[in-house]
Amino acid sequence: MAVEEIILQAAKRTETGTRPARRLRAEGKVPAVVYGHGKNAVLLVLDAKDLHSYIHHTGLIKLDISGRKRDVSAVIKDIQLDSLRGEIKHVDFQEVRADEVITATVPLESHGTPAGEQAGGMLEQILHEVEIRCAVNKMPETIEVDVSDLNIDDSISLAGLPLPEGAAVIGDPEQIAFIVSLPSMEVEEEEAEEEALLEGEEELEEPEVIGKGKTEEEEPEDNEQG
Repeated sequence: MAVEEIILQAAKRTETGTRPARRLRAEGKVPAVVYGHGKNAVLLVLDAKDLHSYIHHTGLIKLDISGRKRDVSAVIKDIQLDSLRGEIKHVDFQEVRADEVITATVPLESHGTPAGEQAGGMLEQILHEVEIRCAVNKMPETIEVDVSDLNIDDSISLAGLPLPEGAAVIGDPEQIAFIVSLPSMEVEEEEAEEEALLEGEEELEEPEVIGKGKTEEEEPEDNEQG
């Protein structure tokens, strides 16, 4: 599903370095830069609250830069995060055309209940994200996959993912993304039962030998002659 166009307000900045960047973050701002198409990089500052909602956005973002007559179409190329404080330290934007083809990593999400669950199967998601090549204006934020038709041992590979028109997945098309299978304990129990049955059949096929062997050799009795 293609995402809606996002517009973020931005302003130019002139100061660089660690100290000005810390001051901006203390004010709830995020230093950023936009570059691309052979143009000089433009230093920006954005509102942290506005940006937080789109840090995982893979599609087109329009930057409404104060003082410029037109918006800049861009994608997020890199984000520096402070994991301890939970704040965005810096963002790199890359300017693109709306119809420009780019490569991006997109999350996979399943929806629906697999038919195989009624027989005790469980859905396993092997891949949680995929890399696709697609026009920016058609780049999905997530790829939603309908798994409701999957029975036990059925799977969906990369080749079976629902992609936007003109998009292509990067990777082995036979790589499994989703599969429905029995829980491992049930599989082990079934295998143990099969082994027990096979052992029982082998025992029945072996002929039973009945007999008693002599434990010691019998000596003939001596006849006394008078």
